[in-house]
Amino acid sequence: MPRVLVAGMGFTVDFVLRRVADLGRGEVLRVILVGLRTEDRVSWERVLEAHRILSGYLKALGIESELVETPASEAGLLGRVRDALARAASLAGEDGLVEVYLTGGPRILCLALTLASLTLPPGPRRRVRLVAYGEGFEARLEVRADSLAALLQLDEEHRALLEALARLGRARASRLLEELGWNRSTLYLRLSRLEALGLVARSGGEWMVHPAVEPLL
Repeated sequence: MPRVLVAGMGFTVDFVLRRVADLGRGEVLRVILVGLRTEDRVSWERVLEAHRILSGYLKALGIESELVETPASEAGLLGRVRDALARAASLAGEDGLVEVYLTGGPRILCLALTLASLTLPPGPRRRVRLVAYGEGFEARLEVRADSLAALLQLDEEHRALLEALARLGRARASRLLEELGWNRSTLYLRLSRLEALGLVARSGGEWMVHPAVEPLL
């Protein structure tokens, strides 16, 4: 599925190029880099130079890119990052995805990108995926921002139900009643809530953790 890639921009270019190569040039509509502007002029010049090199590579692949300058101050950082994500969502359109790539770049930008993703309005947020690669080792994690946001707002009872399903793998309502000791109406009320949030799914009379949520448990 076509996507707009958003990533923090540091002094190197290989981490973004690796992700573009893994996705395939036809899958990436645009790359939006977020750079952190500090009072250190030399550091900012290194960011600009890295972007010039990266944009040249991407242009050769037929992919346009842009650099969004963000302030290092706490007051303006999250707002600028959230604006960049909103722009990415607009460019991706209803049928595309926004991928927030959290490998490389300053750590504060990785955190800002994560927080901004979770606080987007529900419409754009449902099309955002958070992706991270292992640095120096082979590993990858990809989660949906809306699933993560929903998981963070659960109360203890809904979390207990989700954790029970994670332990059991797949289970009928009767098995969940035995596991949790709830009455039937309470169980179905909480299952309906988790299903509405996209955290659980059902098939053939059995309930399970939604595959998009499994990496978070």
